[in-house]
Amino acid sequence: MKKTPFVCALLGAALTMPSSAQNLLWSDRPASNWMSEGFPVGSGELGAVPLGGTEVERILVNEKTMWVGDEDYIGSYQALGDIFIRFAEKGEVTNYRRELDLTRAVQTITYQQNGISYKREIFASYPAGLVVMRMTADKPGSYTGQVWLTDKHAADIVAEGSDLVATGMLNNGLEFESRLRIVNSGGTIEPVREPGALDAPAPRMKWEPVVLDGSKPVYLSLSESDIPIPYHRKSNSHALPMGEPLLFHGAFYERGISFELPRTYTFKPEGKYEWLTFHAAAKGSLKVQVYADDVLIHESPNVTTPDEPVYVSVPLKGAKTIRVAGVSTMEDQTKNPIAILANLRLSPSAEEPAKDPGVPYPLSKQNFGRYITVTPLSMDFENCDSLTLFFSAGTSYLPDFAKGWRGPHPRERVLAAVDRAAGQSWEALLSAHENDYKPLFGRVSLNVGTTDPALAAKPTGDRLQACQDGAFDPELEALLFNYGRYLLVASSRIGGLPANLQGVWNDSNMPPWGCDYHADLNLQMNYWPSYVTNLGECFPPLEDWIRNGIPIWTIKTKKEFDLPGWTLRGANGVFGAGGWHYVPAANAWFCQNLWDQYAFFEDKAYLERIYPIMQSAVEFWVPRLSENKDGKLITAKDHSPEHGPSEPGVAFAQQLVWDLFGNFVRASEILDRDPEFRAQIAEMRSRLLGPQIGAHGQLREWMITEDKPTEKHRHTSHLVGLYPGNQITPRGTPELAAAAAVTLNGRGDDSTGWALAWRSALWARLHNGDRAYKLLRNQLRLTTKTGIGYFEGGASYANLLCAHPPFQIDGNLGIVAAMSEMVLQSHTGEIELLPALPSAWPEGSVKGLRARGGFEIDLEWKDAKLVSTTLRHSEGGKGTLRYKEKTASFEVGKGQSVRFSPDLKPL
Repeated sequence: MKKTPFVCALLGAALTMPSSAQNLLWSDRPASNWMSEGFPVGSGELGAVPLGGTEVERILVNEKTMWVGDEDYIGSYQALGDIFIRFAEKGEVTNYRRELDLTRAVQTITYQQNGISYKREIFASYPAGLVVMRMTADKPGSYTGQVWLTDKHAADIVAEGSDLVATGMLNNGLEFESRLRIVNSGGTIEPVREPGALDAPAPRMKWEPVVLDGSKPVYLSLSESDIPIPYHRKSNSHALPMGEPLLFHGAFYERGISFELPRTYTFKPEGKYEWLTFHAAAKGSLKVQVYADDVLIHESPNVTTPDEPVYVSVPLKGAKTIRVAGVSTMEDQTKNPIAILANLRLSPSAEEPAKDPGVPYPLSKQNFGRYITVTPLSMDFENCDSLTLFFSAGTSYLPDFAKGWRGPHPRERVLAAVDRAAGQSWEALLSAHENDYKPLFGRVSLNVGTTDPALAAKPTGDRLQACQDGAFDPELEALLFNYGRYLLVASSRIGGLPANLQGVWNDSNMPPWGCDYHADLNLQMNYWPSYVTNLGECFPPLEDWIRNGIPIWTIKTKKEFDLPGWTLRGANGVFGAGGWHYVPAANAWFCQNLWDQYAFFEDKAYLERIYPIMQSAVEFWVPRLSENKDGKLITAKDHSPEHGPSEPGVAFAQQLVWDLFGNFVRASEILDRDPEFRAQIAEMRSRLLGPQIGAHGQLREWMITEDKPTEKHRHTSHLVGLYPGNQITPRGTPELAAAAAVTLNGRGDDSTGWALAWRSALWARLHNGDRAYKLLRNQLRLTTKTGIGYFEGGASYANLLCAHPPFQIDGNLGIVAAMSEMVLQSHTGEIELLPALPSAWPEGSVKGLRARGGFEIDLEWKDAKLVSTTLRHSEGGKGTLRYKEKTASFEVGKGQSVRFSPDLKPL
């Protein structure tokens, strides 16, 4: 038996990188849309997407804790802003290239103009906590132009030396700051202030809960109305319907409401206020109406654009209720205008209160596009040899329920990050970044074939189009795999929030589905590749988010269900609030994520940490189960996620509870804890109603309602026991596996992006590699659609981001897990090699994948047959290998590497 040191094997994997065709995304033109064409970089908490323009460069920047909402309202993830750079150089651009190197996590933009070669390099550094960009040229003095820092929440932007600093506050009181430092070599830089530019941030209104007790003036939001903010809405508190700030004619209003007619809102001052004042504007045209105790007391003149707001001051005369409404004055009465009421203020004073002017907020005449406001301040550079930009940002968010989710102002740590970085050379910063990133990304490599060189040399979008047209591009498939791992590293690092629906990248204050944390599949899917593709360091943000949410979820669970333990709603934010209805089995699904992290890495200290979380989830389910007439335990009335009836014994919940109970029993055994409770749970698990087969041979989704054989819904929630669970297997439960195949055939092979990824993994678990591969190929279709689709249209954009549509990162991450399942599975107690190898991959290899039991594995195959496999284990371990119908027991010593032949004999 040949053994090699584990550390050397790891080093070799980290240093051996496949060809650029499967590690490089590139384009021969600037991006016109960040979502469909831009290449993202990220440090976990910070994200950036440079578009690569040659006249104007736009860099979308994000900070992951930028969230509105509170403990009662889910809110949504917010955009932060942009960096704009306008270059003075004019002339024809040639040899343009924009590329993202996945092996280094560095993006490079090169082109020639007027005989000068220009180069930009940008990366997001986790060690440094910032985004860095360097601009160089092969001729001295080639850079002249302007830099602007913009903000999506009307932050005050000032200059401090060579820094542009944006300081603001979200409408929930969350303070934020972003800082951009521009450092030049040669030439000059200086701030240029247009008329009205600020020298210091203006005072802002301190956020506090609204109490209608008549003691002082208050500013109303939708939360105080009879219709709290709906999840999907054309209404908003403290912002316009698309989330952009309330900017009227040179002033910023921190409070207010906007709503689409014919909706109205009622408030109850209960006779404690004498005046109602506000600034009225509209999108469209309308007249604002105010009713006091159902009597019309005011109708404004015609209100139109925010550039011409109307100030309204109305005496209430002790009214108990007031209602704000509107009458459309649109020529086209089929279109509903939007009322905008800024600084909607109730005042208890007997005398008419002074006019509330808002905060002066001058704007530049610069126009960079819709929803982008530019303050009259730039940093101008002239005749510079090179420029280096250092960007960092932060908020006062603190993931602690006991401390009200608030920590100190971010100014000191943001400034410190920029100061530290600016004090280092570019080479030192880049080296620290690569030394952090490469050991993560370089652990795993996948080779599934070689693409025709002419095709491999094309831009990524062209390769994707060719793939859609039928071309075979195995290195594009490997590129998709590598890109998913890159995106997880870029959007989920220790100490931060987990990857949201778009990872960390977002340019909207009203993003699709709030860019939130969906608990009925999407967030769980984000972390499927973290175990099997050896990215365990990317998992802690999910563990932390769950742990930090449990204190408030426990309170809410008790209130909603009168049960111990915790669970949560289908859509979730970062302050403990949820939207949509409860998904009780979400707690079991998250516990599956937590358990799998242990199963793949076997860290006992980690298991000690998650054991109370799992136990609390189990305690929720013990009293929620009841016996049916056959003595089987069934879950209480519930939904199968996002469609169908609500009834007892839904397969989704039954399978996840079975999984939760089994994982808890195993954890209890390993830690030698709670033997009596363990025995109770094991006995209850044995009596759970298992998966049922329906009238047309399908796996039933509901216990009572029969499935429709032609159902095409995106969710396949009743197959969670097949993948990512282990209740249904081709060898262990062949009848159930066959029924799962009937269900999958009925659902079809076209759906949303993440659904394609899940179905690919499901087919892989059924050992049907060609069907799993077909779903992979379906994801490799080119689309430009960025509107919301629910039932089909899953594809990829030219930058390989997965289209739901629009972009959702779960599809990028889920397909990585699915591709891993095609070549390696370990959920049955055996490590199975090439269980679902597609016929399109007759020759290939993979290095560094993980299997349950803490093993790291390399595989090589040729002519669709196993050539060899190598196993490593940092602490040493035993197990069983399976290749087709042959099995063999094995043992790997601590820190050793053992290679096995196709007949599973040690070499």
